Amino acid sequence: MVVTRSKTRKQNQDDCSRRRAKTLDDGGSPPWSSLNDGILFLIILRLGVYDFFAFSGVCKWWRSVALSNRNVFMASRQPMSLSFSTVHYKKDCCLEDSERRKFKTNLPHFNGRIFVGSTSGYIILFGNRVRDFWLVNPITRHELRFPDYPFHVDQNPAYVRGVLVFSPSMSGWVFVVARGLTDTISFCLAGKEATWNHLISDFPIHDLHFFQGKIYSLNTRYRLCEVILNPKPKLTPLGIDILDSNLLFPELASCDQNLYVLGYNSKDMYGAIKVDFDQMKSASPIKMIEKYSCFVSVLKSGAPGKVGLWEAPQELYERYGYFHGNDSNNHKLRCLNATMWYFPHDCWNVNRLHE
Repeated sequence: MVVTRSKTRKQNQDDCSRRRAKTLDDGGSPPWSSLNDGILFLIILRLGVYDFFAFSGVCKWWRSVALSNRNVFMASRQPMSLSFSTVHYKKDCCLEDSERRKFKTNLPHFNGRIFVGSTSGYIILFGNRVRDFWLVNPITRHELRFPDYPFHVDQNPAYVRGVLVFSPSMSGWVFVVARGLTDTISFCLAGKEATWNHLISDFPIHDLHFFQGKIYSLNTRYRLCEVILNPKPKLTPLGIDILDSNLLFPELASCDQNLYVLGYNSKDMYGAIKVDFDQMKSASPIKMIEKYSCFVSVLKSGAPGKVGLWEAPQELYERYGYFHGNDSNNHKLRCLNATMWYFPHDCWNVNRLHE
């Protein structure tokens, strides 16, 4: 007779239920471990990120419920501010949510490296001495290394634009990077023996962004191109010019199945422009802007978010310098400013290229 170590979800729940008689409290109430998945799901939605992982460690049944709902949970979490320890020998980073709950984690490869941004839930670190990019997911702890980058990286991290994608045709993770305001886009397959390949743009690059299975670039002429990696690397102009080319420090961002160009205008106000792929043009400005809040990052990792999607308390706006952006038609955009925002809903997302 063979005894297997694996258990089904029903068996895990039964294990918790069988312990009920042994773990009743003095009042005869059943233990927390006997709660059904519907009640546990409601509890999960009230937790912070750190509490979520503590919750999943209570018993096998709770862990099963947590894992089956982790994407829903992360999607419901508001963006978190990201900071690093100022003590040189420490390797800690701290994620803090709107209720001041903190999630601290250790970054083993932080020494000798500078923080240059984030992509798809990963923190991007660059080592000037060893000339490599090290990507670390602070929640899942998954790591990827891209060695031997051939170019100099400025100490100002805002000049590095990186996108992590999974390429089915190359069977692996690919890191695509551009040094801001240069004409070179480089990409590399993860691994010790990987090499860098390069694309040359007609104009310097402002930003890179992954959106609906494709990588897009925005150049200094405010024109969009699709970045194609395989089988023949190339930049394909889309014929879409951003109508309001007065935006300063523009960046690409996506939300609610739409692609946007974010940036400051000449009046030092923050604005957003929606890209219309159906009409192959940009709409200037977006008319529904009052339905959105925009999370603005010094390191250009901002994103618009529907107000109803991330309903933040007033305290959050006050702590992060809440202000309004607008445009010539006086449409208003609620903005939250921080050095770096981390978006939990990206934690388990895989940017899979449509090739």
